[in-house]
Amino acid sequence: MIKRWTFNLITFLITVKPFSHGPISLQ
Repeated sequence: MIKRWTFNLITFLITVKPFSHGPISLQ
């Protein structure tokens, strides 16, 4: 379960990081 929580946390950080840097530029 810890691995799953860590995976969710990493995914959350990857998803939020672009927003803190600036506008979405993934697409």
